[in-house]
Amino acid sequence: MMRLPHSEAEVAERVVLLRLETTALVSALPELRARVMAAAGAAGAGDELQQRLELVLEEAVMNTALHGYAGAGGPILVELATREGGELELLLSDQAGSFDPRVVPTPQLSQPLDQRPVGGLGVHLIRTMSDGIRYRRDGERNVLVLTFRARRSDTGC
Repeated sequence: MMRLPHSEAEVAERVVLLRLETTALVSALPELRARVMAAAGAAGAGDELQQRLELVLEEAVMNTALHGYAGAGGPILVELATREGGELELLLSDQAGSFDPRVVPTPQLSQPLDQRPVGGLGVHLIRTMSDGIRYRRDGERNVLVLTFRARRSDTGC
């Protein structure tokens, strides 16, 4: 079993809604997505917040499966938790090569498609759709923590 990658202070502030250890494969994504979304809905997340969470989850897991593990699969830990104030926290931890999405350059979206370098749009989507991003390398593990808060558009205001 994988060690839970949190400090004691982080654990004290969060309530884990769902903790899944699985293999990062494209074929595992539908079940993983369904379980995470069911937990988010049960926690009271609105439709638009759930849509952002779903897009980010799918992009992050696909990146891990296809790029981190080169399609061969590897272990991934996915947690969904709540924090004070109703914030949702999505934690993804894997044993793929070190990858810090915070250092990926922001794509130049104003450039024509044929002049842009390949890649980076998925990480840009993750940054845009989440409200906070933390990363650390914990031994042989990548630990990515993404936070989500209800936005004005999430509440219909």
